[in-house]
Amino acid sequence: MITKSEINYGKILVVEDDPATRETLRIWLKKSGFTPVFAENGPTGLQAFLTEKPHMVILDVMLPGIDGLELCRKIRQTSSLPILMLSARDDFTDKILGLEMGADDYLAKPFQPQELIARVRAQLRRQQLDDRQDEEVIEYGEFRLELEGRSATFRDEPLGLTPTEFRIFQLLASSPGATLSRERIIESLWGEDFDGEVRTVDSHARNLRHKLKGCGFADGLIESVWGVGYRLPKLG
Repeated sequence: MITKSEINYGKILVVEDDPATRETLRIWLKKSGFTPVFAENGPTGLQAFLTEKPHMVILDVMLPGIDGLELCRKIRQTSSLPILMLSARDDFTDKILGLEMGADDYLAKPFQPQELIARVRAQLRRQQLDDRQDEEVIEYGEFRLELEGRSATFRDEPLGLTPTEFRIFQLLASSPGATLSRERIIESLWGEDFDGEVRTVDSHARNLRHKLKGCGFADGLIESVWGVGYRLPKLG
């Protein structure tokens, strides 16, 4: 569980091969009260993730050894901690790939250090709110969402959702039949100050739909409402 103090003093693993970017992040993370831990390539980044047990990971997309996308995928196999990806290319394809691998946020280089710090704090704050939820359960058909611990199962089998996928499913399952706009989902997940692509929601929803297909729902269960957003159908 992330405590309130850890929002400002958490350990942040930065996997970045560019010395100038590492130095910028070292200065700003320490200045902001965080404890940065650095790795210069994918393999050492994976080892640092296993040994340092950080509260959050910042990953560059282009890394030697194991690239950031693959490293993100490997981390997601065992952990739901927040992941922010960096890329020298402001390419929508990179953003989609990063989000599909399980990243929670994406920032293009060059970036403003103040914006990065704000995004780090926002991710840790959201994780803290999730961790401190009173024990509560949402049931939708044979799906079960336990808000404490963000556990999602279907017929008692874990779905393996990322934190963002879980939050989207939670929002939709809380109001079956109701259409949630992309803007409403963004505000709920990232706050009013989110300045990223609205299509970010589509990428996470697509990943979630793919995982629900694995439960036997041919259409992925989640319905798209053209020009508006998404909904789950009412049951019974």
